[in-house]
Amino acid sequence: MNKFLNFINKKSAQYSPEIMEAEAKINELLAKPKMQVLVYSCAMFVAMTATPMASAAGFEAEGKSMADTVFKGIYAIVGVVALIVALWQAVEAWSGRKSWMDFFHTLIWIVVAAATPALVAWLWKKGQQMVFG
Repeated sequence: MNKFLNFINKKSAQYSPEIMEAEAKINELLAKPKMQVLVYSCAMFVAMTATPMASAAGFEAEGKSMADTVFKGIYAIVGVVALIVALWQAVEAWSGRKSWMDFFHTLIWIVVAAATPALVAWLWKKGQQMVFG
């Protein structure tokens, strides 16, 4: 390991003057006001056009599609778990281990859990329509 690190140190020391010279030239070039304006303008142009170009290339639709797929997958898993819980509670109520009121109480919790995504989506849309001032 030491031999490898020594080799790296020797090579970096060998190219160090060239690297420092290149950095000095770049710094000298960027110190000019016109060059700074040009570099910043190019950077702003790229930043402003990247998002619309990504949307035009179909990345926005692909992202929405992926998010919808994940949402539907999570909703399906939660639905299956809720169905298992409801069936388990029904069997326990049928066998007399729990009361039917416990079963209906569990069903109410399941309905609330199923309605939560719809409620959140509705609140999100209402929040986007709010105007202050």
